[in-house]
Amino acid sequence: MDESDITKALSSREMTKEEIIEFFLGTPDMVGGTNADYIRIGSQILLENKIEFMINKLVTSGKIGTKKKSNGIIENIYYFVK
Repeated sequence: MDESDITKALSSREMTKEEIIEFFLGTPDMVGGTNADYIRIGSQILLENKIEFMINKLVTSGKIGTKKKSNGIIENIYYFVK
């Protein structure tokens, strides 16, 4: 996965950071207590951080933009392709 995958995902609609992460990784499974479960959780966290860094790089380079939308008292930042 690279930055072009993120821009392709955003080409059809605006998404929050959480929606982008869920689009690529699915919902995290935080249940379990075995070593394999802990490794899976650690991998999930590392990939989420990698996606977040790529999003920030795309924003600073001007390839994607941000838009704040409020829903009552909750404010979300949506990302879109410029």
